[in-house]
Amino acid sequence: MKSILRKTLSLLLAFILTAGAAPSALAGALILPSQLNSIEESAFEGDWSLDEVTLPERLKTIGKRAFADSSLARINLPESLNEIAADAFDETGNVDFEVQEDTYAYDWLRRRLNPTVQATVLDCYTLTWWDTLAPEGTEYTVSAWLDEACTELYMTRTTLEDGMDFNTDVGTRYWFTVEYTDARGLTFRSDPGTADPIPPLEAPKNLTLTLQEDGTVVPDWDAVPGAEGYRMYYTRTAQTWSRELDQYAFGGGPENADTSLLRLEEGETLFFWVCADNGDGPNLRAFSRITRPEAPVIQCTAETIYTDVYLVSW
Repeated sequence: MKSILRKTLSLLLAFILTAGAAPSALAGALILPSQLNSIEESAFEGDWSLDEVTLPERLKTIGKRAFADSSLARINLPESLNEIAADAFDETGNVDFEVQEDTYAYDWLRRRLNPTVQATVLDCYTLTWWDTLAPEGTEYTVSAWLDEACTELYMTRTTLEDGMDFNTDVGTRYWFTVEYTDARGLTFRSDPGTADPIPPLEAPKNLTLTLQEDGTVVPDWDAVPGAEGYRMYYTRTAQTWSRELDQYAFGGGPENADTSLLRLEEGETLFFWVCADNGDGPNLRAFSRITRPEAPVIQCTAETIYTDVYLVSW
């Protein structure tokens, strides 16, 4: 009832301003009076008779929830607008907006694409742009830039969703923009959004592999600050480090090693890597290798080969 009353008062005011020029409507199409300069709060909220609305060229403001929760399908946003409430078109579904580039209304629609950017451990960055008013089925182009001015492009991806996970180089800052082109060929692009990248944990230092008399291997390494645990893998193929060939040894610290799984035959070489675990995420891993000689020995210490960045997704 309140919504109907507000709409009636708004249209009555328009009637007075236009000296008797009433709004015209035909089969769901509404043409508002040419002298109207403001649409009041909740003026058409809850109006499910609306389809197409034509706003006058002198209109200045559109109030809070002015067209919210309505059946509005098409509307023009004139160049004269200088204020549109953030929730003016909430819950209206997919509206076809007719706007001109380089106007307040165009910038208002464009800024609704501004992504919320969150740096995550596993996927590096998660982007959402829930507030867009783009029609259903719109294809968004998401670009990652190496600079805030968005002049050096790193990568571009497309999606039909209103959010995505964006895998990038570990620990590197990127700026992200979201854009789409409407049916009239007008392109809307957001302001760049960014977040502080989460750096990877350091590689375990002083990784050693001690060979026991029975051929079992006992690993050890220095604790990594911030690590919740560790993961150790091994392979018998020299320095391929392929996830298809890696075999899981154990999780946790060195004290959790199941040495019965790490047994070498005489003359055999095993390649190991270990990394700190901080949930699911990128980290640095340390590599070592150890060979059991043909002749029995009491102890043999491995050599550390190198460390690198590895995106772990357990």
